[in-house]
Amino acid sequence: MVRMRWPTWLRPIESPPSRRHDAREARQLSEECEAFLLGELAECGPRRQQRPVWVWTNLLAHGSAAQLLRAGEQRSSLRGRAGEWRRARAYLAGEVLMFAERCGSLQAVQQGALVPLELELARSANLERWSPAEWVSTVVAALEAHRRRALAS
Repeated sequence: MVRMRWPTWLRPIESPPSRRHDAREARQLSEECEAFLLGELAECGPRRQQRPVWVWTNLLAHGSAAQLLRAGEQRSSLRGRAGEWRRARAYLAGEVLMFAERCGSLQAVQQGALVPLELELARSANLERWSPAEWVSTVVAALEAHRRRALAS
């Protein structure tokens, strides 16, 4: 079983159980699952709250071409770390689309390179201090490894 490090806003709230609480938690979990599958997990929770590295990879691994195109065109006005991560994701969204155009379908690139990377990052410890530049390098390396595997087969 893969152990994943979930953001604090996705963790269950410690409180006595109640029907209203259970319904709210079920609705929240459903919304978070939907966001994960749609590649929108980084948009969940408070805007300026720090997200784990794997959460930033979520859009690249699960987003549609239209979502990646929109993300690539966005220029974040946020300052600080949140803005840096959003700008790095915008850059990578464009890179992923160009890579998919040259090397196969977006779905093939996501399944062959980005979903495995997302899972690897989710179970990795000590990524809290990573910079957006380290993440960009890691994603680009995963794309290149995917390209080499595709050429070899």
